[in-house]
Amino acid sequence: MSYTEVILPCRPVIDRTAALHIFEAAIGRPLKIRFMSQNTPLFNEDLQALSDQGIFTIGVGRGLKYTDRGFHSETSAILYELRSIEKISESDPVLDHFAWMMNMNNDHQSKKGGGYLRRQPYAVTWIMRQAYRLGHDPSEVGFTFTDEEVVRRGIHVIAVYLDVNRHSKNIVL
Repeated sequence: MSYTEVILPCRPVIDRTAALHIFEAAIGRPLKIRFMSQNTPLFNEDLQALSDQGIFTIGVGRGLKYTDRGFHSETSAILYELRSIEKISESDPVLDHFAWMMNMNNDHQSKKGGGYLRRQPYAVTWIMRQAYRLGHDPSEVGFTFTDEEVVRRGIHVIAVYLDVNRHSKNIVL
């Protein structure tokens, strides 16, 4: 894959950040991040033109959201796509459990109403949402973050979580 950039929706949440991390890990390098409204109309020709320019999209463009494609999370969608082109292993219990967590977080049809990860202690999903707010709140001048910085810090938390789960014998998935 010759991708050098990725387009994410503005202020991406943990699921889309996780999908980016998994994609970057699969191709072996970080990508330059651009942001776009998730409601921007992108047609097949637009997507092909972006891909030809080395730009991958996650969660942007009408009809391209994970739910439009039959998945419960962007994480599940990216795992499926990477497995279909044999860029990652067909079986990875850590990634599969992680995708399950993203699916549960997005499951607004359940009795719990989604938000599974926000209810966890010190939840990175809540921290990311607050960091975006701080990055744009003029009264919080000592705590400004760019959206890309929030995504990169979120990726760091995700990478550490996955690494610990791959190497720990005490964590049950």
